[in-house]
Amino acid sequence: MMNHPSTRRLVAVDLENLAATGLVDVDWAIDAAYLLSTTLDLKEYDLVYVAGGPQNLEAVARVAKIMHGQPRIRAGADGADLALLDALEQMPVTAIESERTPITEVVVMSGDGIFSQVVREYVTRGLDVVVVSRKGQLSRDLESAASRVFLMDGLVRADEYALTA
Repeated sequence: MMNHPSTRRLVAVDLENLAATGLVDVDWAIDAAYLLSTTLDLKEYDLVYVAGGPQNLEAVARVAKIMHGQPRIRAGADGADLALLDALEQMPVTAIESERTPITEVVVMSGDGIFSQVVREYVTRGLDVVVVSRKGQLSRDLESAASRVFLMDGLVRADEYALTA
């Protein structure tokens, strides 16, 4: 039986937003997943959701596996955002307030303003909410709602994986 810590995290990854593109390179996604998992010191008991559109199914699935998370695929305008928003909004209070392993930190890896309200709600509940984004991709409203912001510019650059002629 695995020993659990006293707390855990809820992590929501908007893969397309982090990559700053609608079509995510799988190699970039793998590198980003390992870097973020290490930087965040993710554990297998943290709750992780990784979202993207159907065109990024392989990248989303690979990142979810590396980060011990669940892939969320949703088509349409703002599909990834809506899939993550559903996961964040529908998180049971029993998971957040668990006696043995409560969620004490929420990490939202996106810069999209659509997450501002749910981030505010988690902060109001007393949770530490960290937003991971890129400069120029971070909504001012989301930035002001978060407890802390981490900009990942320069860590894993999507343009390093651009196809060349």
